[in-house]
Amino acid sequence: MRHLTKAQLIQAAQLAEKHDYNRQLETELLRPLPEGKYRIVFSRIHRHRHVRPCEPHLRLMLQLPTVETAGKKKPDWCYPCVDVPLAFARSLSLAA
Repeated sequence: MRHLTKAQLIQAAQLAEKHDYNRQLETELLRPLPEGKYRIVFSRIHRHRHVRPCEPHLRLMLQLPTVETAGKKKPDWCYPCVDVPLAFARSLSLAA
């Protein structure tokens, strides 16, 4: 099973914003999450930015606790997506 740590999750959000990818996460909403590993439930290569073709990058679907239930024993889950550069994905052994 593939995971991101909280620090990697924040880094992924920052990279998505820097590269202006379609799928981004709000960094400030990630900061209250407890330290730990967060599951990647799906990933695929993506090749568009705002409907236009662009360099290939990886789209990750994550399983995260909702802000209201983060840190609880049985949190409610949400499944946001974030786009990350292939170099970042490769550095985490997420892409070939």
